[in-house]
Amino acid sequence: MWQGYLDEAAPKGDATAYRHYWELCALLALRDGSRSRDVYVPGSRCYDTPATYLFNSAQWEGYRAEFCRLVGKSPDASGSLPLVMDKLDEALGDLEGVLKKDGGPVRLNEAGEPAISPLAAEDIPADAAELHGELEKTVPNVPIASLLVEMDRHTSFLDCFTRAGGKQARSPQLKRNLNACLIGLSTNMGLHGMASSYGIPYEVLA
Repeated sequence: MWQGYLDEAAPKGDATAYRHYWELCALLALRDGSRSRDVYVPGSRCYDTPATYLFNSAQWEGYRAEFCRLVGKSPDASGSLPLVMDKLDEALGDLEGVLKKDGGPVRLNEAGEPAISPLAAEDIPADAAELHGELEKTVPNVPIASLLVEMDRHTSFLDCFTRAGGKQARSPQLKRNLNACLIGLSTNMGLHGMASSYGIPYEVLA
């Protein structure tokens, strides 16, 4: 994605621009890699290697027999593999038959890659639609801002938000501003949208 910028900066000998683009490439790749767990951070609670969530060999031996009993599987893989291979062959045979049909749920696109056709919408039974209407009448239509205010009244969760700089003073409007930030950042409105809708300056929300 950034290759064009790198190729443009390199011939010009613009070391500063090249470095900035290279750093952005590295940071974006690390961000996406950590989210997909292709890159992990040892000791991190969120981005550690997935292996830390698994049993090691010694731990597994203590759970193996009980786990296999619960799921109804044999602890000996040599007896289960042939059965799995038979199921795989059967499933691949069924898939091949589906791919040969025109307009099936799975097809091959122009590039020869599998593609899933969009699912048709299911008709909602009349009884279900009627029940949905009755349930909807019992639930009050509450503005999200009022809901956050009510939640804070019961739990004081807004007091858990602290300033990054450690400042302790809290203005009377701080909770209103926090609610506006929560709504703006959790929806497509953003802080600019909240500022224009609620009349709170963007600089205050930022």
